[in-house]
Amino acid sequence: MKTDREFLDGIYEKATALDDATPTKVKITYLQRNIKTLAIVAGFIFVAIPSLLYFNQQTMEVPTEFQTTAPIGIRGFSMFDESTLADDSEIILTAQVTKIDKSVYDADNSSIITNVSIKPTEVLKGSVDSKVIEVCVNGGYDKKSDTFVAYEAMFKRSEDVLLFLNKDPNSDSYILSGSSDGKYTYLSAEHDSKQYIGSNDTTFDILQLKNDI
Repeated sequence: MKTDREFLDGIYEKATALDDATPTKVKITYLQRNIKTLAIVAGFIFVAIPSLLYFNQQTMEVPTEFQTTAPIGIRGFSMFDESTLADDSEIILTAQVTKIDKSVYDADNSSIITNVSIKPTEVLKGSVDSKVIEVCVNGGYDKKSDTFVAYEAMFKRSEDVLLFLNKDPNSDSYILSGSSDGKYTYLSAEHDSKQYIGSNDTTFDILQLKNDI
């Protein structure tokens, strides 16, 4: 009686012989019949999976149950006038938001923080050495404790922003200068200059800002 190994080897040899005996034309026809299936599988791997990962990235959007008309942090008035904000900032730049990390409690468990990665597009004041830098923002939604804290600015993926920053002395990250006054979102483009608007409805014209600093 043949062993299991001998039996399997016999099946493999017969399958190999049958494949060798199959005309090339028949093999090509089989491939043509299945090319659509192969294309669908390839599309899923190279398109659907990356898209799924993108849309499952962390956001700072306010959860539905926390929707409120209350102001974020000190929204409604500005702590700094424009010249003071610029003077008190080591870095002023425009950038695109590339990633938003999960919001967590800080080391002291006293407040929720969110790390936001940005890609600078134009540095107006100071200098940055990295193509992508991290900004640590006070506030966000901690899923574990189901706690939402709206204090500083809110960010969205791919958002075009104007930021006033200072280096965090305790890490490699940056912090917003003037708290919620340090972040502005792209509004429009006029006379070849981009306009940005803040939470307190203050607007900055990039060309004018360059002249001022």
